[in-house]
Amino acid sequence: MRLESMLQETSELFVILLSIPIFYFILQNGQIHGKRSKSYGKKWLFRTRESISHNILGVLIALASTKGIKLPLKDRSRRIVVLLLLISYPFYNLVKRVYRNGVRNFKNTSYFANLADLLFGFITTRLVLRLAGMKEDIEFSENEEKIVIASATILSATAQTMLLM
Repeated sequence: MRLESMLQETSELFVILLSIPIFYFILQNGQIHGKRSKSYGKKWLFRTRESISHNILGVLIALASTKGIKLPLKDRSRRIVVLLLLISYPFYNLVKRVYRNGVRNFKNTSYFANLADLLFGFITTRLVLRLAGMKEDIEFSENEEKIVIASATILSATAQTMLLM
């Protein structure tokens, strides 16, 4: 898949934007867990029940955003559900970590590991679906696309800014 066509997919652009602070964090710290994370020093993938639940959420978002998967929702309702799933957990995770730890200690939290779990479930499921021939995604309206991209941009920029503090 060429980069230009990949960037036309809203969900792929969302994943790329949210991955930037994760990669930056790993480069800066040499691991995915913050020092205040319960999983500090442990392996990354499938480390806790919470980790598995983040992966499952990523799988559900990927399934819901694939046109070939039948759901008992009309197109507009399905798009809204996917939109809410895409943006709600990353925002919740960000707010929770800042509230509990403060801006200065944000880089020591499990924010990046949790986000990586979610993205791993999403990306892995998308790859499996692509290999199974299900290549068509639901199509967001222009305004919905703007919401998804703006949300990912805000989340990415906020996380990167807090890493610098």
